[in-house]
Amino acid sequence: MTVAALNAHLDAFEHALSEQALDNADAILGRHDDTLHALLQQPIDPAQIPALRALLQRHQGILGKLSIQREAAASQVREGHRTSRAVNAYQQASALP
Repeated sequence: MTVAALNAHLDAFEHALSEQALDNADAILGRHDDTLHALLQQPIDPAQIPALRALLQRHQGILGKLSIQREAAASQVREGHRTSRAVNAYQQASALP
């Protein structure tokens, strides 16, 4: 249960996301979470603090990227809904005598 293992999990998580392997990403994140919780149950060696800070910054960076991707996906869904409504309106207008 080391910070290096946690960083390896994050590497694998980011790779899975880039490959759109979301089931795999979920499993990796679960292992990462378990490892992090186990690490935090032990006394923290002061020498690990810089590495833990870097890990936290990496977490925050990944969360930021995921937030941007979530917003982009939500925008595409909204655009799809608008397009669908426009097509329906056009079809209904075309059906009028």
